[in-house]
Amino acid sequence: VLNKIIEEGFENVKVDSFNDTLRVFYEDRRYRFNPRGMAEIIDIVNENRSIKDKILDLILLNDEVPMLRLVLPFDAYEQYLDTIISGESFFNEMFATLEVSGFESNHNDFENSSRFKIDLPVMPTWSAKFGNFDNPVESNINLIPEINSTLARGLTLKAQLIIPIQNDFYFVAERETIRPGNITLNQFLNLEDNFYMNVTAGFFNKNRAGANFEIRKLFKEGVFEIGADVGYTGYYSFTGIQTEFYDKQKYLIAMVNAQYRYKPYDLVARLEV
Repeated sequence: VLNKIIEEGFENVKVDSFNDTLRVFYEDRRYRFNPRGMAEIIDIVNENRSIKDKILDLILLNDEVPMLRLVLPFDAYEQYLDTIISGESFFNEMFATLEVSGFESNHNDFENSSRFKIDLPVMPTWSAKFGNFDNPVESNINLIPEINSTLARGLTLKAQLIIPIQNDFYFVAERETIRPGNITLNQFLNLEDNFYMNVTAGFFNKNRAGANFEIRKLFKEGVFEIGADVGYTGYYSFTGIQTEFYDKQKYLIAMVNAQYRYKPYDLVARLEV
């Protein structure tokens, strides 16, 4: 089972077997859509499991941090595949929860670790604004390669390089130079009782540098949540060129928020002060 999961491109894989339960830890950096990756994992495990394994216990990771637990019986899955039971009946046989504190594993226990591996997407960006009579629409096109890497459990590095392709924004000379974009270190923690904490420090958009602290508490498996954000930033410029965002002021920002999700339509209402 372990080797088959790794062959499919999943990372941070760990497989434990006890009594009639097969517990699988994994991180999906292949499909980029967790339900699709989870369906692939269930299918792989079902095809390669021992006959004594009756229950599948899945632990979904993100940057080595447990995020979701899904438990399902193999016989219900096979009955669903054989159209003996409906999708709704199969869904009712499953147990899913965001409460995964206590399921952390040592990095050395994982096979095909994602630590220090690099993702390198390249993103095109385009922006435009109204100009003057001679150039009524000003525009800017960039290519932005971005490095993403996991350095430790929940600790990630993101670093961008902005490569200008075209720019005719008036009085914005910095946009014509190759320069760093966002460069951030982010530490994410999944605490007990559905508390989440996120700390980010580095260089952000609009020539701001600083740090941000966020904490959230989820209720009823994410249907309702409350949270708070505190950030402190100041002006910076890698190039030394004064930009349209030049501002000597340092800013301390604090916000509280509440959010409700209506599951049938995935409709979210959010209040932030």
